[in-house]
Amino acid sequence: MNSSILDHIRALRRQRRSYMLAALTCLGLGLSLAFAPTLRAQTVLHAPSGDDLTMIAYAIAGAEPPYAEWANGLRSVTALDEFKRAAAAKVAEQRLRTRAETVRSTRIIEVNFFAQFGEYNDIYHEFDLSIDDGTVVNFQSDIHPAGISVHFNNGGLAQSWPVAHEDAAKILNLVGGDRSVSVSAKIELGGASIPASGDAPIEVAGKILEYDVVSPQKRLRLGHVVVH
Repeated sequence: MNSSILDHIRALRRQRRSYMLAALTCLGLGLSLAFAPTLRAQTVLHAPSGDDLTMIAYAIAGAEPPYAEWANGLRSVTALDEFKRAAAAKVAEQRLRTRAETVRSTRIIEVNFFAQFGEYNDIYHEFDLSIDDGTVVNFQSDIHPAGISVHFNNGGLAQSWPVAHEDAAKILNLVGGDRSVSVSAKIELGGASIPASGDAPIEVAGKILEYDVVSPQKRLRLGHVVVH
């Protein structure tokens, strides 16, 4: 991609994002970080399980969950003998129905995943994270063994991590040059694709709303980005 197109994309990203200026002191090092507006009032499900996401995906798709099939396929049920299996399956099915009712209206989740950040761009005052359109976060699910994946549809916009020039070198020194970071992101879930066969993974579209950049080694928050 030529430089003029990249510059245009960066300009659009800068127009469409907002972030806050705040002060963070880490190990005696003052870092001016981006200030995040409060996320609109919605219930956020933190660290959802693969089963949670499977149930949410069915709700998004407007599909009736196969509770009995899920329950009968659980290892805690299949491991039992033929005299105990039916009763255990009924208990498991009721538990799944209760959990599904709890999470079915959830549309925003908070998940953690790893990324890398590149070299500092001194023109746009930012690091770019290894997030792009189509970046996928995968989850394991007991009720859908093929798994479930969340596909980011705005990763190209979200990859820009604004950092003031005077803080860029401080951040790099703080992490000892290790560009691996943990990203704790709030994701708004959109469309869901439920496969006809249980052998294929469930796919859910996700829009990154905001995220923290965290050093997994130092356990320090390095920045906060709000995506628009």
